[in-house]
Amino acid sequence: MPLLALPFNYLWWHYTLAWRDLWQIYRDFLWFTYHFFSLPVLVRSLFAPWKRLGEVYPDHFDLAATLATFFINSLMRVVGFLFRSIMLLVGILVLFLVFILGLITFLIWLVVPVLILLIFFTGLKIFFTNYV
Repeated sequence: MPLLALPFNYLWWHYTLAWRDLWQIYRDFLWFTYHFFSLPVLVRSLFAPWKRLGEVYPDHFDLAATLATFFINSLMRVVGFLFRSIMLLVGILVLFLVFILGLITFLIWLVVPVLILLIFFTGLKIFFTNYV
């Protein structure tokens, strides 16, 4: 009798416990991707200087030194903006891909029992038509 209960137990596991575990894994992947790229930090520090590089303004007024410092600091902010923008776009793209691949995984998970039966009976049909 336990052998006859096996398909029902499998279906119960497949659509309840495994579905819940798959959902938790999916959430973990999304959480990891979101935090791996530090998307909120990238947005908050978008215009910050790259690697906190910059010059200190001179204590006394010197037009050439002040303009040079302003130019270097502005350049470091532009470099920081470019690198953070690229990382932000890559992070959003990867997060979107993880989201889409998760949805595809859920759709595949729905039809796996039907595919198992289809493949099994197709194999039996091929076997008996070719060898019997």
